[in-house]
Amino acid sequence: MEAEYRQDLCKRTMIVTREGGEKQSFKEKMVIKNSIRGLAKLNIRHLNGESCYSFDMGSCQTLKNVFEGNPISRKELKALFSGILKVSEEIGKYLLDVHDLMMEPEHIFWDLERGEPVFCYYPENPEGEEGYLALGQFLIDAADKKDDETVKAAYDYFDRISEGILLPGDILKGREIREEHGESPERTPPAGTEEIKRPPENTNPVFEGETNSLSLSKIWRDDENYYLGDSAPEKKTEENRGKLIVFLSFIPAVIASGIYAYVFLNPSVMRVLSLSDRDYIRGGIAVIVVSGLFITLGIYIWNKRKKEEEDRIKDMDSLNSDIRQEEFRFDPLEEKILKKSETDGVEDSDATVLLSDYSGNGRIKRIPLLSGRIGGEEREYRIERTPYMIGKMRNKADAVLPDPKVSRIHACIREEEGHYYLSDLNSTNGTAVNERALKGSETAELFDGDTLRFADVTLTFRLA
Repeated sequence: MEAEYRQDLCKRTMIVTREGGEKQSFKEKMVIKNSIRGLAKLNIRHLNGESCYSFDMGSCQTLKNVFEGNPISRKELKALFSGILKVSEEIGKYLLDVHDLMMEPEHIFWDLERGEPVFCYYPENPEGEEGYLALGQFLIDAADKKDDETVKAAYDYFDRISEGILLPGDILKGREIREEHGESPERTPPAGTEEIKRPPENTNPVFEGETNSLSLSKIWRDDENYYLGDSAPEKKTEENRGKLIVFLSFIPAVIASGIYAYVFLNPSVMRVLSLSDRDYIRGGIAVIVVSGLFITLGIYIWNKRKKEEEDRIKDMDSLNSDIRQEEFRFDPLEEKILKKSETDGVEDSDATVLLSDYSGNGRIKRIPLLSGRIGGEEREYRIERTPYMIGKMRNKADAVLPDPKVSRIHACIREEEGHYYLSDLNSTNGTAVNERALKGSETAELFDGDTLRFADVTLTFRLA
């Protein structure tokens, strides 16, 4: 389903057109004549065999624009799920179908001021469940990877959609209840133990796609040791447990030996039990065999636990460098360097470059820059990743432009096969490249030296 975004003076709209329709249907009348909470205002025009649906965006941005370059937090995911549940309840009061909601990320609006979604109702939506599937996949990709609960909730919702259940239900309910009662959703670590925070995975684009087999586990530390697992270990060490097992294995041997000695020192007991000298010898052999078995078993269990602990320490060694680096504020992106060889044609063979700046074809990757004067001050923005968001909203924009005429999320720069493209994100005061305004969803390729204008802010695009 294709949508067109228009800017008329200060009014921003999303327009969807389809063939057919000469008069308003029951669903269209219900949406237009009733102010339904959670839905964007809709205007419908039927002309020349076509139906034109115009959704008022107000000051909102699309969900895709807001979170494509920024991870969605658990709070924001909770707001989205809550919005889906509330709007489904509201439209149900008017006998409207949840399948008609436009659930693609580019068709859901996000109110930046309130931090909540606004939905578009498209009567007789032909996409139906496909829009929900697109949303589920988007949430998996956009979920904050540092928060296991957010990632799990995104996957759970995608699974529900795949099973034909379109509403998120109570996916986050369990965690909310624990938080309301002041309880931690995670197991509380024992006294003297703390969780080690690791650097984000795959922070270096050169190694993108590599994963760590231990990445789903947490790392814990006490005064002396590191531990790997989903919860912190008890303070008792494996060595003490092993000693306890060996000690307990000696108890049956001591008891059997004591009984045997008691019988030997009391001939009257032997007469009462009708034991001959041969029986006594057999009993001694049995005591020795049983005692040996218990002792051997205890030593075996101890050695087995000790070996498991050693294996776990070996696994931890593969992560020790990351742990230490994080503790000393080590930045792997800055410290991993690659020496250029003489075959590169560089006179200074000792010169080094960042791995993040080194491309796979043996050439230095050119990092683009935006530079210019804003409010009398020279500013420079380094585009190290894409999509690169431009606007004045500090927690969402990569390049924060402190100008009141710049929209909170104004424009976006994307990279495709080494080429950079600029697109306007339905901003209020527009975006221009070399003084040519971008219209609607138009995308312009950027070249070294291009002049970019965001409202009244002018910056120069450079390939450093």
